[in-house]
Amino acid sequence: MTLVTINYIIRTVAILLVTWVGYSTKTQLLYEVTLVTFFCQFFNVGFLLMLTNANLSEQPLPFNIFNGNIPDFNSLWFRTIANTLVQSMIFNAFFPLIDCFVWWALRVFYRC
Repeated sequence: MTLVTINYIIRTVAILLVTWVGYSTKTQLLYEVTLVTFFCQFFNVGFLLMLTNANLSEQPLPFNIFNGNIPDFNSLWFRTIANTLVQSMIFNAFFPLIDCFVWWALRVFYRC
């Protein structure tokens, strides 16, 4: 759930920053928002999640922050990391519908 929350914050900040830059057309703005949001979330989920859990202690340049307990793609990796990735992808698939419903419910609530 933390990963999804961080992705939501990253998405919101990316949208605000791209909107702040300003583009001449709405199509170009939406294209840039989609591109920046995708790369930020891909880096957060796909890259950092695997790097922080990887055991890179035997590499030529040891990085102290990358001393995880998973040396390779094994059953432990699939039980922990892959499970987190799949749960994140499932939530991100349904989040636009949830987001739309929440904003619709808020508009109805404010009208009442």
